[in-house]
Amino acid sequence: MTKSYLRTRWKAELKSVNDLVTYELENKGVLTRLELPETTEGLIDLRGYSAPKKYRTEKSNSGRDKTYVSEGIRIKKMTFEKIDFSYSDFEGCEFLDCNFSKSKFDKARFFATQFWGCRFHDITFSKTNFGHSTFQTGGIILKRIIDNFTHVTFEFANLSEVHVHDQTFQDCKISDSKTGGLLLSKCVFHDLSFSGSVKNLFITNSRQVKKVDFTNAFVIGINLEKQTLNGFHFPEGDNYYMFRNKSKELANLKIKDHLADDERKIIETIISVWSTNNLNVEFVDINWLKPNEVNVGKTVIKELKRGVQSN
Repeated sequence: MTKSYLRTRWKAELKSVNDLVTYELENKGVLTRLELPETTEGLIDLRGYSAPKKYRTEKSNSGRDKTYVSEGIRIKKMTFEKIDFSYSDFEGCEFLDCNFSKSKFDKARFFATQFWGCRFHDITFSKTNFGHSTFQTGGIILKRIIDNFTHVTFEFANLSEVHVHDQTFQDCKISDSKTGGLLLSKCVFHDLSFSGSVKNLFITNSRQVKKVDFTNAFVIGINLEKQTLNGFHFPEGDNYYMFRNKSKELANLKIKDHLADDERKIIETIISVWSTNNLNVEFVDINWLKPNEVNVGKTVIKELKRGVQSN
């Protein structure tokens, strides 16, 4: 079945159930009570479904009218198990306290979608578009849950500008995905591994890090803010960190276990300064670093560059 067919069928042979699906989603319903088709894998077939949206039109920089999704539907306290969301479109929607498990999301569109207190288990997000989405607990309104992501793989997914707050990762993988601007803040990492290109990833204020593994990744930029290196595994082994950019390469900078706290702080500062500016040769001030930290980073990185170039 083509993507075009999977989407247009909701206006043709599935038109009678389209509104019923929307009603269930908006009213804490149960999709299994609807007479929905199943895929050959035995999953409830929501492929190509598009959730209702409101739109707004604004002038672009070129002066042309451009239409945006301004609001999607709110979906609360639903369980999505064995659902095929492939090619579906939930842009701008909100999911509150929902559970997702054993479902498919191939090439689904969840752009600018909000996930509050949701849980994901045994899922592979293949070519799923989460760009500009947010995953968080919901503060005091929703209770903090454990293991938000368990046995979850993101492969060839769009995670650009995605913000992830107070989430827990257990046996998860991010592979060959777009990570530019991906922010992981105040998270718990039991086991999260990266492979493929990792570019401009931000990790800050982690609550616990047992294992974050970059050994199979091509690291272009990792930004660590208010973050120790404990539990992180970098290319070339635990004692190495690899920096790369378009014009320069610093490889195999050894971080020795016997470093004093102040020396380790310098190394962490270097990581922050260098990776934040990984596409530039010159350093610039970073608002969350103190001026003396930036200066230390500049001085030490120059010495390290001389050492690497002379080897």
